[in-house]
Amino acid sequence: MRPFLAVSASLFALSSPLLHAQVQVITGHDEGDAGFWLGAIQPPAIDDAAQKATFKVVDGQPGGTPITVLNDGEIPKGEDDPKGSFFFADSSEGGRFSVDLGSVITVKSVDTYSWHGGGRAPQLYRLWAANGKDAAFDAAPKKGTDPKTVGWTLVATVDTRPKTGSVGGQYGVEVTNKQAGGLGDYQYLLFEVARTS
Repeated sequence: MRPFLAVSASLFALSSPLLHAQVQVITGHDEGDAGFWLGAIQPPAIDDAAQKATFKVVDGQPGGTPITVLNDGEIPKGEDDPKGSFFFADSSEGGRFSVDLGSVITVKSVDTYSWHGGGRAPQLYRLWAANGKDAAFDAAPKKGTDPKTVGWTLVATVDTRPKTGSVGGQYGVEVTNKQAGGLGDYQYLLFEVARTS
């Protein structure tokens, strides 16, 4: 079974209130080598806030690999490495997973990576963030629940599907707000992942 989405989270350090107009989604795409050298996107790190974070599937059917591969410090060994990638099952429409950073921190950026030989390589997701202090906060909102009604803020919508050219390869995404010095002060992140085809 090939990865639907392989994400290695290279997180964070963040700071002031979210200003939607200033949030940048920076992307990189390459045919792929083992180093994830994607232009302006830094390669995956092993000494960031993701290293000690707790990753959980909120909704959706995982493809078999535990979600802990997202912060195990390893990257996939090739474009078809199901054991080195987290993905939702072939038959699913995607899903949601959460990241608990352990405490409120200043998140500078959120970086995600994927690698596949075909149409599953691009990334398609909405990124939400929360500090957990809203009285209505739900740390694990299921599909059908609008996260903004339970204490979450929409940070960015990511869609790296190319309009032309090669679809496969490696993709890197950096969600940041360089003008504000970061995205904001958060403890929780929620990824709402959709199918790429």
